[in-house]
Amino acid sequence: NRYLASIMVDSVDVSPEHYEFNKKLLQILAELTDVDIEVLKAHTDFVELHAFRRRWKYTESMTISERRNLPTEEKYRREASQVAFDVHVATLERYGLLVAERERPSGSLHMVEHGGPMPEVVGHLDDFGLPKITGYKVTKLGRLLLTRIFGTYFD
Repeated sequence: NRYLASIMVDSVDVSPEHYEFNKKLLQILAELTDVDIEVLKAHTDFVELHAFRRRWKYTESMTISERRNLPTEEKYRREASQVAFDVHVATLERYGLLVAERERPSGSLHMVEHGGPMPEVVGHLDDFGLPKITGYKVTKLGRLLLTRIFGTYFD
């Protein structure tokens, strides 16, 4: 609610040319959770992101036998918490607030069947055949949303 309020206060006397943009920001914000906003803000600073991830629940590792002895509900809670961060990141990507930075293939070019050069990418692909994600970058839209919420510009 405080995030919505901060945008609403700044939107009272908005000019006609900025009305539509502010309306879109409000629509996006209405779909986000407080944790989504915290994850987005954390991505503006490497140190903050690292500290944020370290505070995330259930990130400590366990041996297979320790995990095997956990009750079903605890196993579920641990796994749900481990993927929750990624769910927040996926939501932010869907709204165009974060964009994945992917590995750039290095090495030689080889010719494909159809006669064109293609970079050598073997070893740089994730499970979906895309270059591996190395991190995430806050988009201009994400920075503008954070600026409206927190009243300070995020570089």
